[in-house]
Amino acid sequence: AHRADDAAPAPPPIAIAHPAPPAPPPVDPATVAPSPGDVTAELGAEPARITASYDQAIDELTKLAAEARGRWAAEHQAAFDAQVASLRAEVAKADAPRGKQRAARALIRFLQGAIVRDDVMLASGGVR
Repeated sequence: AHRADDAAPAPPPIAIAHPAPPAPPPVDPATVAPSPGDVTAELGAEPARITASYDQAIDELTKLAAEARGRWAAEHQAAFDAQVASLRAEVAKADAPRGKQRAARALIRFLQGAIVRDDVMLASGGVR
């Protein structure tokens, strides 16, 4: 007579190995079409646009200041030239882009001030 506890032990369960699914290929963000309304690229380009706008303003103001500079005394010309050189050096060595923009704004304000002072002087009859 066989008893249940005399029976041979049950074989261990068989594990079935399933292969792991392949990893998806890496996605290059440059090749993904932006979703409608996605402004990521525009936001990324904004600092460069601002810096270019400041550069254009500096070029235009430099031309105007050069016209005004011709009416100044030699010592005022020298002081102006030294300050412009110093501010341009600050722009050149500044960290991009916020630092460059900050330095460019300082140069813009200086050039604007020089032009306005010259205009006021002319309007008051200071140079003949």
